[in-house]
Amino acid sequence: MSLVSIANTRWGPNAAKWLVRVLPRRFILWVADRIAGRVARQKDTAMVAALRSNQSVVQGLPEDDPKILETVEAIIRNTIRSYVSLFDVMDGGHEALAKIAHPDKGLLEKIDEILAQDRGMLYVGAHTVGLDHLLIYMGGLDYPTQVLAYPEVLPSYQAQNDLRRSFGMNLSPVSYRSLREAITYLRNGGVVITAADRPDESGAFLEFFGKRAWLPVGHARLALKTNAPIMVGVTYITDGGRYRAKTLTVIEPEQFVGHAEPEKALAQAVIHELEGFIRDHPSEWWMFHRVWPDGNDELGER
Repeated sequence: MSLVSIANTRWGPNAAKWLVRVLPRRFILWVADRIAGRVARQKDTAMVAALRSNQSVVQGLPEDDPKILETVEAIIRNTIRSYVSLFDVMDGGHEALAKIAHPDKGLLEKIDEILAQDRGMLYVGAHTVGLDHLLIYMGGLDYPTQVLAYPEVLPSYQAQNDLRRSFGMNLSPVSYRSLREAITYLRNGGVVITAADRPDESGAFLEFFGKRAWLPVGHARLALKTNAPIMVGVTYITDGGRYRAKTLTVIEPEQFVGHAEPEKALAQAVIHELEGFIRDHPSEWWMFHRVWPDGNDELGER
């Protein structure tokens, strides 16, 4: 059994939580860095193959380029370290989390400004390092918040969502019912959080790094239906090892109402904003699913 397959079991994350609690932090980080190197060399696993394919497109390099392999290892290392930090503060709750993670001041001020207008808003981000820190932190604030997540397919994803809920997060896997709840949240001045960079064949064919990929449009549909603005934001790690979140832009849905395909146009505007950050910080984009099925090859119409 590979390290990747072990991590994808339900008890994999639980075992990791236990190890973080009983072993010295310095030793845990030393082990984590070596695990990252070992996992990155497992090129035949679906996860590593997806990372190499995605980074090949982002950086415009062949998958076997040394820089791609270096980035893949950095992504895995950043991911493991981020969960080590979360497991380390679990018992301390939101107060302990706030010592290692916090949205930038401007982000919270912008949320307050929007909600003061008796409007709801969507925060739409990408799977960048620190995303879980932001989700959990936001769940502990006074805003009525709903997080839309992907269906719980892998046992490890169920365990991951259990961790998020243990901090009091209102997390709902995407379904007809959860989308109806999201509409209610937005119409009642609440905050709905989701990500827009995971491949989704029920979405639309959008341009992403100069290539076409099937990506979500549900956030755009919600924004247009409720006239809720979309705050496009990203999470990142500082040089001091703290996890932060910042706003890239706020997009008003009304400007897309007259477009021939308003949902697709709005979703394209969102992914364009996220693309810039990912290009500048490729090792902080932890997308473990293949976004472009044919990698760096040209895609045909579908």
